[in-house]
Amino acid sequence: MSKKMDKKIKRILIIGAGEVGNSFVEELHRKPEVHMQVLCIIDDDPKKIGKNIDGVPIVGNRYDIPEAVKLYSIDDIIFAIPSAYGADRQEILNICRECN
Repeated sequence: MSKKMDKKIKRILIIGAGEVGNSFVEELHRKPEVHMQVLCIIDDDPKKIGKNIDGVPIVGNRYDIPEAVKLYSIDDIIFAIPSAYGADRQEILNICRECN
């Protein structure tokens, strides 16, 4: 009989502290079997920075993504801004690509 291996928990950064980002955080907290832990959130609204969603800190804006990825040893980024279009969306995704 083989011993069941534990899955590595992926360290997640969410971009967007609106309804969709909030839903991701809550859903991942309710379902530990998905093996994902949200460590931080990014949002461009300066009023949200420094607050938290369900205990997860909102740590900065899009320009803080590379620093947050390093600081929190992020494995994956979830883009949770369905209303972002055009140049804004492209700039955020380009920043994410630079972080691998």
